[in-house]
Amino acid sequence: MSGKEVLIELVIEKDENAKTAIRAKKMAKLGKLRYEKGAIDQGRDERGHKSCATAFSRENLTQNACASRIQTVPENRVYVSPDRADGFVRSFVRFSRGKIVSDNGRAPGVEIGRAGDTYRRIRIESVFGKMTVLVTDGQLPYPYGREMTGYEVTNLAETLGKAKAAGVTVLVDAFNSNHRDIALVQFPGGYVAELHAASK
Repeated sequence: MSGKEVLIELVIEKDENAKTAIRAKKMAKLGKLRYEKGAIDQGRDERGHKSCATAFSRENLTQNACASRIQTVPENRVYVSPDRADGFVRSFVRFSRGKIVSDNGRAPGVEIGRAGDTYRRIRIESVFGKMTVLVTDGQLPYPYGREMTGYEVTNLAETLGKAKAAGVTVLVDAFNSNHRDIALVQFPGGYVAELHAASK
């Protein structure tokens, strides 16, 4: 298999998933995938099987969509100015039919790289997921303000160890605030994200 070839196997359960198989065929015709019909027909019984996709990349890594599900909901992180915060929150909560989980006007500044200072932090939950609104004056040290998503993990230290082994750079070492262990990392390619784990 060459570096550009990708093999995708699909097992179809219901008609609604047939679109996935059709798309795979179309992509194969465009030369983007190597399509193997046998992979779709394999193992089907009268009741059908659950939808599953397996992709093999040139690095020989295998990702099986049936193996696990997302355990936590990613958290959108939005930085806004004090004069726009209330309007933004009102509009988003109304639009999303969400709810304000917490609104802390004196959250620890260490969470935005300004130890000894405080800021306003608002957390919202809705059908669109979780959102943290960070109300600041925009004077933020690098890399704060560049992380648009926070990801909850079970064990932060273990996750950071695996991440560093995979080439991820830790921009902000782990620290604790508001019952969370927190770190900021940068993935190869420049993507910056926040990682956190619940702590006692």
